[in-house]
Amino acid sequence: MVLAGLSSVIGIVAVRFNIVIPAQIIPVMEGLPHGSYFPTLVEWGTSIGIIGVGFLLFTLGAELLPLTPLSGGDHE
Repeated sequence: MVLAGLSSVIGIVAVRFNIVIPAQIIPVMEGLPHGSYFPTLVEWGTSIGIIGVGFLLFTLGAELLPLTPLSGGDHE
């Protein structure tokens, strides 16, 4: 089981290296402008909206779901 687990972990790491490393080895093509990026207002709004939905779901869950501990135990 240990050998199978280690083989799985090594395989996952190898696949990630296979995706990341070759993309960094290829040099930038001549004539291309250097990358510069700044998000647009739509991208900012989408990001803030997604975070807001996450906070809303958390708040609704905290208000509507029973978050009291189950009976039993010594924590009181």
